[in-house]
Amino acid sequence: SLSYFLKAKAINPKSPELLVAIGDVYMEQANGSEAVKYYTEALKLNPNYVNAHVRTGKLWTRSLNYAEAKIAFDKAIKIDSTFAPIYREYGELELTAKHFESAVENYKKYLFLTDKSLNSQLRYAKFLFYGKQFQESIDIIKQIVAKDSSDYINYRLLGYSSYEVKDYKAGLTAMNKFFSMNPAKILPQDYAYLGKLQVKNKLDSLGVNTITRAIALDTTSRDLYGDLSDAYFSMKQYKLSAETYELKLLNTKPTAIDYFNLGRKYYFGLEFAKSDSSFAKLLELNAAYKPAYLFRARNNVQLDNVDKINDGLAKPFYEKFIELTIADPKLDLKKSGKELIEAYKYLGDYNYTILKDNAAAIGNFQKVIEIDPNDKDAKLNIEGLIKESKK
Repeated sequence: SLSYFLKAKAINPKSPELLVAIGDVYMEQANGSEAVKYYTEALKLNPNYVNAHVRTGKLWTRSLNYAEAKIAFDKAIKIDSTFAPIYREYGELELTAKHFESAVENYKKYLFLTDKSLNSQLRYAKFLFYGKQFQESIDIIKQIVAKDSSDYINYRLLGYSSYEVKDYKAGLTAMNKFFSMNPAKILPQDYAYLGKLQVKNKLDSLGVNTITRAIALDTTSRDLYGDLSDAYFSMKQYKLSAETYELKLLNTKPTAIDYFNLGRKYYFGLEFAKSDSSFAKLLELNAAYKPAYLFRARNNVQLDNVDKINDGLAKPFYEKFIELTIADPKLDLKKSGKELIEAYKYLGDYNYTILKDNAAAIGNFQKVIEIDPNDKDAKLNIEGLIKESKK
């Protein structure tokens, strides 16, 4: 077709439409330098030829030149803001740049200006998924499937999005449908989502096998080890869960949430020293993170008991947890009350048992009563301490 277009150009060298068509051929051949030459030539002939600006923008998008692509699309919009392809390609640019909100907004404009074909709606559903608008993506996919259920991509996207909105039953149904349609290309992420959905539907062993298959297909994805770790955690194989999460963190710089997840897994695996170390590292990254102090306190309660030292190792961590919690202007005792009670009871026991300070202990248990007036344990302790103090 290129030779045909070049012959046509020899006959009619002043046709912007023909020059853009030649540029398109070169773009599809990944010959960007030739493509941009013809687009530029077309714009010299007609600076207001909107499609030439759009094709130039698309070329820059493929070249990952965000700034130049944006300039081209903005010029096109100034010339004709009703030209639908502008917004399709602008959306693709913003998706490539991971500007998901803008990507969705532009593709939505494209759909508004076109006949809303099923393929375009499917693409829009993908944009919504990448933009974490999962329920909106589900709604679009359901509309598509009601008209044509032949494309397996719909079920992949439906399975992924259903998992993200915690509709695990629907998600598993969709992913099973996806695999049953014999997709031309199965991604490691397909097995990962299927495995996670199996775990959420109490098919734990099956889920572990499926996620392990995903890892075999993509050994470079550290996140898959996190998924496998979560599957083991669901099976209450806590030690294996923690060890697998350690694989996720190999050759990476762990984040605060990584240390939280690892510390929690070690805690439930009764490996309190390792758990405490993880939460200590978390606090190096975020010294105001309340749950880390709570878990450090709990770990040190166990470590204190193991060593039979009773040195109150947990005391500073419970105190810091209380300090940060009650200083929170958004304090909700329905959410934090149980944990505060845990902390005050520990301090009450510590003040009574270790420091022999009955007054301080009574004060701690009274804090418990302020949170829960019906706490029998705190009431009994206060009564006992008052009687003892009168002797």
